This record gives sequence, structure tokens and C-alpha cells, in this order.
Amino acid sequence: TVVYDCPDLEANIGDACDDGNPNTADDVVTADCVCAGTVVYDCPDLEANIGDACDDGNPNTADDVVTADCVCAGTVVYDCPDLQANIGDSCNDNDSTTVDDVITDGCICAGTGTVGIEEGRVDGTMRFELTPNPTVTGQTRLHMEGLGQVQAVVVTVRDAAGRIVGRSTVNCWNGRVDQWIQLPGNLAKGLYMVQADARSARFIQRLVVR
Repeated sequence: TVVYDCPDLEANIGDACDDGNPNTADDVVTADCVCAGTVVYDCPDLEANIGDACDDGNPNTADDVVTADCVCAGTVVYDCPDLQANIGDSCNDNDSTTVDDVITDGCICAGTGTVGIEEGRVDGTMRFELTPNPTVTGQTRLHMEGLGQVQAVVVTVRDAAGRIVGRSTVNCWNGRVDQWIQLPGNLAKGLYMVQADARSARFIQRLVVR
């Protein structure tokens, strides 16, 4: 009668066996009378398989997994997903009259105007209002005061990425503007920047479309 080290397996310690796991190799009977093999990884250096969860060590990524290149990588998490950028990042607001464009706290790409307020052009009672704000109809009333001898104001609407989505010119009477602005009908809900240029003066205000 054959005497085995591991009667239940009818095998001896060190004998080749099959542990039934396709992810192992070199299966043998262990000293505990268990058939076990060495795990075979897609990525031996990482001791992990492609698609396994991992940690890439980057606090700005999420859902980290082992890639087909055997690299642990996650999806970048942005402060401003629509822009794929973080607050404070450099950007381009596509406005040639601004410099030092950055992503603002409101997730808008905006720069500092290089055109200043010229003395004598605008008095100390300047006002710039958009009502209603937020708007649900795509219309907002532009009210401006204190524009002096300005005869016309160029109104530019930009989306969160700084792209121009609308532009019009409105007349100014006795230093005042009181005009309804109709936004393009295909605008998505979100945050927009309304810019009014009156000679050397520039006014900017956020407008929320709901």
C-alpha cells in the first residue's frame, strides 16, 4: 500500500499538482498538504494584473488602475472639469486686450484688461448691472450709468472657456445704457462672463443661465 505524505490528495509534499487557478504556475503540494502555485501577474514588478485597482500616489487623480503598459494611473480630477483645468492654471481667454489669463474661482478663463479707465471719460457714479441674474429665459437687462460722453457700448458674452458666444453694440444716451440683451438660444446652462467696453472703460460681470 502506497503511503502518501498527504493521503487526502494521494500525493507527497513537493509533488506537482493543479490548484485549479489559471493565474498560478508551478503548482506543488505544500507542507500543509495544499496544492498551491505561484501567482502569475500581468505586471510582475507591480505584483498586479491589468485593470487591478492601485494607488498612483497622485492626490489629484481618482479611480487608479493598472494600465496595459503596467503603469498605475488614475483619471485626473480637475477643479473645473469642463475646462479640464484647475483654479489658478494659465489659460487663454481669446481676448487680445487682456494679459495673465488664469482660471478663476468661478471656473472662468479670464485675464487682466490692458485697457484702463481713462480720466474724464467715466465719472465717479459708474454702475453696471445685469438683471435678472440668474436668468432662465436667456434675457438679461443691461443697465449702466456714469459713462459720460460715450455713445455706444460693445457687449461681449463669453462662456466658461473664454470663447465668444455673443457680441452686440448698444447705444448710450446721456451716459446711460438701459437695454435688454438676448443671449443665443442654443446656450447651455452654466456660468458666462458679460463684458461691456465703453471707449477705454471695461466692465465685466458674471451671468448665470439656468
